[in-house]
Amino acid sequence: MYRPSHALTVGVLIAAGMMVLAGCSGQQAPDTIATPAPTASTPTPTYDAEKDMWLQNGWPVPDPDATFDPNAPWLTASEVQAIVQSCLSDEGWDLELNTRGGLQTNIPDGQYDAFHNTLRECYVKNRIGTAAPAPLNKELATREYAAQIATRDCLIGLGIDVPEFPSYTVYEDDLLVNGFVNSIYTVADAAGIDLYSDPIYQQTCPDPADSFGHN
Repeated sequence: MYRPSHALTVGVLIAAGMMVLAGCSGQQAPDTIATPAPTASTPTPTYDAEKDMWLQNGWPVPDPDATFDPNAPWLTASEVQAIVQSCLSDEGWDLELNTRGGLQTNIPDGQYDAFHNTLRECYVKNRIGTAAPAPLNKELATREYAAQIATRDCLIGLGIDVPEFPSYTVYEDDLLVNGFVNSIYTVADAAGIDLYSDPIYQQTCPDPADSFGHN
């Protein structure tokens, strides 16, 4: 699901006691460490004067009146991941990179709430998620789609047999209707092409989803 608070969602996958924090092309995992969009059962954001930020269920969110500014300071998804990793490590949680470039940690039985609370504190302390989102519209979809196609061409230039990327119509529908941000890195991964084992790929042809909204 689209996360407006920062460039790319850092999702949480929970299975057999292991939690994975994974940058996932704007997608959200079944449980998320970022605050979801308001729903009928989700409180609206409230301003916390002590922390000087808007919170929703304790997670930082943008000021409801804020507007997107492409020139304002912001964090890429990879920068968010690095901050979260450092913060959690400082609090005693052992984290490691998995094969898909995400962070993972083993959570002992009965410790999920403690981990989740620490994770939320890391977001608050570092003000992650407070940047105003880019508006979801056709202009954004067109710009982000072009960035994905350019990245695919870049990877092909490196000799990678990258699969076809979905059509613009599919991409736009995924983004504007379903809130799903597709990525050539995700497409390649689904086809069994590992773009994470060699840093040259991301250094030369960075995933536009990492800087979503600013491409």
